Amino acid sequence: MFICGDCHPALAGSCRPQGVNSMIQHRLIFLGVKMRQAETKERRMFIVSIVFAAVISGAGIIIGILISSEAVLFDGVYSLISVLLSMLSLVVNNIISRPESKKFQFGHALFEPLVVLIKSLVMIIICVYALSGAIITIINGGNDASALSAVFYTFLATIGCLWCWGYICRAKLETPLAEAEKKQWFMDFIISFGLCIGFVVALILEHLQMLSVVRYVDPAIVVIISIYFIYVPSRLTYGALRELLMAAPEPQLNKSVKRIVGQVKCDLEFSDTVIRIAKVGRELNTEITFVLADSHTLVEMERLDMIRSQLHEDLSKLGYSLWLTVAFTSDHRWA
Repeated sequence: MFICGDCHPALAGSCRPQGVNSMIQHRLIFLGVKMRQAETKERRMFIVSIVFAAVISGAGIIIGILISSEAVLFDGVYSLISVLLSMLSLVVNNIISRPESKKFQFGHALFEPLVVLIKSLVMIIICVYALSGAIITIINGGNDASALSAVFYTFLATIGCLWCWGYICRAKLETPLAEAEKKQWFMDFIISFGLCIGFVVALILEHLQMLSVVRYVDPAIVVIISIYFIYVPSRLTYGALRELLMAAPEPQLNKSVKRIVGQVKCDLEFSDTVIRIAKVGRELNTEITFVLADSHTLVEMERLDMIRSQLHEDLSKLGYSLWLTVAFTSDHRWA
């Protein structure tokens, strides 16, 4: 005998029997409201991020050109790319909140790691480009950037980036897009702070009449920052690729799911359980097949739906949007 059923948030009402405890229904409604509130909060966070990044990028590009500083120009261009990437994140944030459709029958969750992958690759490309340009400048004898003007800009940019990073941290959003945005602003803060320290050193060297060394400070700062920050987006790229390839999630999440399912297996004395898990963006894709013992050859549908509802409630507490498939079979070949 083989009975299967799907239980996704958008379909929860249709697959739940009339006899399900009303407390479970209220709990699921409460979780749905919290998710919608988090989505609104995340959209507001992206709008604030875009406005701040636009101001910083505009100032950085203009000042960088005026004072002939590659480092300040790099900071401005990096912030401009951040604006475009944040706008992309805002668009995708609206897309992934939509229910599944005829064109995307498994929902839009894959858009999230795809955007994180794009953002990470763009960060790496920017850093590699800036690194190569700075090396060429050093080979050509450095440049004559105005250290005093650069200190003024980088100090204000450091304060702005720190505030924005703190704002996103205080929002306490744990979605991949929000995490990528938070890391992006932290990178912006470190870049601006590093530039500020570097140009302060350049001012000191100018005061000591070490002008031949000062010419190399600006490109040297770019080289150091670029090398360091190729590492951060590389980690984001690895994580996004794992999600796009539907690889198993981190061990802690794996253990949490298996503990919940294992408890149901023990309580109802199923002979075996097959679990397949993949985290895609903010969605937890879970497929569970219970193998029934000989004594379970005939089970009421209402009883099976009660098991699905209980699993949905328990797994929803892990904090992810849930796509859950629960199947029952008495033949291990179909598990």
